[in-house]
Amino acid sequence: MKQPPSHKRMPWTSLLEGETSLARFVYDNDEVKKWFDLKAWVSVLQDLNVLKLTKNILKELGFLDSDSMPPNSLHCKLQEILKGNKLFLVLDDFGNDDPEECNFLITPLMAGVEGSMIIITTHEKSGRLSSLQNLHPNLLQTLYLFHYRE
Repeated sequence: MKQPPSHKRMPWTSLLEGETSLARFVYDNDEVKKWFDLKAWVSVLQDLNVLKLTKNILKELGFLDSDSMPPNSLHCKLQEILKGNKLFLVLDDFGNDDPEECNFLITPLMAGVEGSMIIITTHEKSGRLSSLQNLHPNLLQTLYLFHYRE
């Protein structure tokens, strides 16, 4: 039986502490590019503004007319763009631990299909982002080391 959307597993895949170069290596990899319909790399400023971040994600995905949109319209547009698409998103240097702001950001990202990947790099300790459920810290590092050894 399919779970209701409110219980849908979040697409968060990895949290890397200070590993921007590793995330960039994966993001730029030609083989990885084939697996996703949409790709976006967004650098997050220290003082995270979720609305500005949402606008930056939209711009990276090719939607350039987001500056004058109200918050709910931004989220609707992001959901519309992501619906039915597999997303690969990197949030570089993410440092927000406010559960309400994180949930506000996460909600439209849930529109991506199964197999979407969101990589978060941060200079903070993993526990700081405990409000993001189903996060698998350092999974990407493990995959990289496995690939390196082959």
